[in-house]
Amino acid sequence: MLTLTLCLGVTSCGKRKRTPDYRVLVIHEGSAAPQEYGIKAEYYYYQALKKNGVLSDVEMKHFYLNYPQSAAWDTNILDSLIKREWVPNIIVCHKDISVEYLQNIRKDMPKEIQDIPLVYSGVRYPELLFPANAEPKIENVTGFKDSVDLSKNLMFFQEVTGDKLCTVVVDSISKHNKPVYRQLRNYLNLHEINYINNMDCHVDTLYWRNGRNKHNDGRMIVTALSFLHPAHNGRNGIRQLQYALATAKEYHFMQINYTQGSQELLNQSGKPQLSVINTQFDEKSHVKILGGYFVSQEQEINDAALYLSRIVKGEKADGIPLANHQAAYWLDWNAMKLCDMEYSDWKGKANIINAPSRVSNPILWYSQTTLFWAVLLGLLLYLAYKIQYWMLNRKDEEKHNQRKKQYLWLLASNDSALWRIEKSTVVFHSNMPELKEICNTPMNTKVFREMIHPSFRKSTDELTQFRLKEGLHRLRFKLSLDKGMTYQWWECIFTLSAEDITYRKCEGRIVYIEDVVKREAALEKQLQAAEETKLKQSFLANISHDIRNPLSSIVGFSELLIGDESYTEQEKIEFTELIRTNTEIMLKLIDDVADVSKIQVGEYRFMQKPISVSVIIDTAYAANAVLSHENQKFIKHEGAQDVFINVDFERTLQVMNNYLSNAFKYTPNGTVIIGWKNKGEWVELYVHDSGIGMSQDKQLHVFDQYYMGDSQHHGTGLGLYIVKMMVEQQGGVVGVESFLNKGSYFYARFPITNHEKED
Repeated sequence: MLTLTLCLGVTSCGKRKRTPDYRVLVIHEGSAAPQEYGIKAEYYYYQALKKNGVLSDVEMKHFYLNYPQSAAWDTNILDSLIKREWVPNIIVCHKDISVEYLQNIRKDMPKEIQDIPLVYSGVRYPELLFPANAEPKIENVTGFKDSVDLSKNLMFFQEVTGDKLCTVVVDSISKHNKPVYRQLRNYLNLHEINYINNMDCHVDTLYWRNGRNKHNDGRMIVTALSFLHPAHNGRNGIRQLQYALATAKEYHFMQINYTQGSQELLNQSGKPQLSVINTQFDEKSHVKILGGYFVSQEQEINDAALYLSRIVKGEKADGIPLANHQAAYWLDWNAMKLCDMEYSDWKGKANIINAPSRVSNPILWYSQTTLFWAVLLGLLLYLAYKIQYWMLNRKDEEKHNQRKKQYLWLLASNDSALWRIEKSTVVFHSNMPELKEICNTPMNTKVFREMIHPSFRKSTDELTQFRLKEGLHRLRFKLSLDKGMTYQWWECIFTLSAEDITYRKCEGRIVYIEDVVKREAALEKQLQAAEETKLKQSFLANISHDIRNPLSSIVGFSELLIGDESYTEQEKIEFTELIRTNTEIMLKLIDDVADVSKIQVGEYRFMQKPISVSVIIDTAYAANAVLSHENQKFIKHEGAQDVFINVDFERTLQVMNNYLSNAFKYTPNGTVIIGWKNKGEWVELYVHDSGIGMSQDKQLHVFDQYYMGDSQHHGTGLGLYIVKMMVEQQGGVVGVESFLNKGSYFYARFPITNHEKED
């Protein structure tokens, strides 16, 4: 059945200042997607008429045939328009079917209707539609012929698909397809060297499994199928169609005419196909046509619009010569992607539509993209700059308001002021009498530096030269307001930001803290006295306990020796040894207390002279070698020879013995090393053990007076304190490096003397 769809909407051609002189009816073949087809067609007409300068002279109506169709014409579009009092001056028809439809509907209409000028385009066989011997003779007709080039299409098919089987759909019983059928048959017969003519389907196994391989002699096999009349397909005609539909997803075919059969194959096909006509090419809603050698829809309309414009400008249709459309190779990029075809392989071989600019012109696309992102980045940077500028202004305003509040508060304050440093200038704001002479008057930072006590100028230089880090700062210093005669304590409180450091500006408060410092000093003395009292009390308690234990042992074993004669000589010797050992412990405790007292009151005398370091270490090693037991390994490491230090030999030996005593005590199993090594202008005497070690907290206090790091061992907490005093009194320094369960490294450093060894 013939279904005609009338689109009565008039193409908007902009605002017209007058009524158009020409009414133009355009009849389209239509397509499976008439709406999309119509949008493109009307747009092309708008552009073409505008280009030819007749846009304002024409009022157009577009009529679309829903094709494919039968031979029955049910609707007369001319009659419908005449009844609406809209009679066209010019008629334009696209494709053979549209011309045939027009001839059919107006053959019985008045002569003035039959004589309306006709412009056709895309017509394949105008000699059949407008025969020279027609009665009456058809006049006022001109247009463009679409001469199909089967040779170029078949070669293009083979180049694109690489397939040796080309199936075409030709319903030869149709009036419009008979010439196509004859043209194809004649062409194949003339070119048997390149093609096998299978239009009668005598090769009926092509669509079977591996069927085509049996007939592959290098030539392309061209088969024509009719869906409307299967009997025309040779033997087993229906089966031929079934095989073709079943294998449509695998094989390629070429559309010669737009028929129900070709549409059925397109629907079943798994990939876009080739075509010799532009019908359904460049359809966005469904990508079914890959391309071919044909006249594009835009070219057809441009040609028709050109002849239409010439008629509008006064030429007679009969006076305009008939012409041929210029065909070209076409490919659709959307279809190429579905067929895995590369743009670069076909650039120059065909006109490729719908390809994005990044594919068709990558240099231009990347240039435009780069320019776009550069502009966008510039806009973002400008926006960021404006936001930052606004935020900085807002911060400045907030700071100004805060400074104003501080200024008002400081006016009523008697102990603080507001200061501001900007680059190399300092300004104070306050009502304090002490700052009256320097307030509200900018001064150079060098002048301000001279007012600072010399011992605090380094720290204040970091402020005035903006070398401090970001964050909150409190800076104490002594300031003189009377040219160095007296100094008072002041404290600057301020917060530095990255912006302040960049722009070298800062502000804050300065507070008079003389009374605060005095109170802190008094409190510090009280805390120190309390701490010393606490330590002394702890020392007395510890030494009382440590003296009582050996004294009790001495008294007890003495009574045993005197009061009972039943003990053997060996037992008496052991009692005597115990009495001697406890006596030495008491003497060591008493010596430590005496040494501390002498050092603190300055009565401890040091007989310093140049001594070889090797002599001190060798003596200490020999004296303590007998103290190590079988689970301890005692080693001596020697440094550079002939190194002399100016020390008291006995006191320095006492230092090393003290180090070794502790090492043996806290290394029940392991290694104890004594030695020395050079440290530039200093020499380092050390004792290194692999004992229990100590924590970081204990290392901070191990040389403090009365400090007992381990309550499990006897002692006064004075041993290492005495070591520190002895070394420092001789111009040296002490230190320790220790790790829990890994051991300790105690050292005493002395400057190397250049004096030679004394006899």
